[in-house]
Amino acid sequence: KSDSASWVGKRVWINLTSLGFQSIYRGSAIEANESLKKGGETFSKKQHEEYQEQAKCKSKWLHHISLSEDMITERPGIQVRPISGLHGVDYLTPGALTGHLSYVFGPVIVALKGAGYTDDNLDAAPYDWRLPPSELETRDGYFTGTMRQVEEIYRRNDNTPVVLLCHSLGCKTGHYFLNFVLDHPKGGRPWIDKHIHAYMPVGAPHLG
Repeated sequence: KSDSASWVGKRVWINLTSLGFQSIYRGSAIEANESLKKGGETFSKKQHEEYQEQAKCKSKWLHHISLSEDMITERPGIQVRPISGLHGVDYLTPGALTGHLSYVFGPVIVALKGAGYTDDNLDAAPYDWRLPPSELETRDGYFTGTMRQVEEIYRRNDNTPVVLLCHSLGCKTGHYFLNFVLDHPKGGRPWIDKHIHAYMPVGAPHLG
């Protein structure tokens, strides 16, 4: 959901096209052009107009991705939610020109499928990293939903315990999930022992 019709249903977080794909290649040159302007020297009107358009694009992106002053609710007219499943964690900006610049779990998914994993035993639980964990549960029911997701994968694969492969801030979210389960009336240590084979953090900010 967006206050800009052209952005409805589109990826927002570090979407290279939303930020202005052109700026990746020409940003420094255009900024240098603006520096000339500030110094009173001659500058290109065309490049100045391009700079203004890129600034407008980036301000629009920031308006969509940032929260209100309470750091919990979104701005009026905006609703940003994670893309579900593997497509929510593979590439930030899928595409022939942008995929290799924005991979996250894409290569890992390819490697795991090459090793024999399938859509039946490989899944992802993307989350809204802007929110504190407690609000993830309050707003989205994220952790109870992840419990159901793990239970489903467990049943679908002949009662095989699940490996939680987490990356970066997702490692802290995975850690929170395990503690959430410990205190959940339908969870506890027996639930973890039954459904979770291992918690595997990669690039975790555990020390700060």
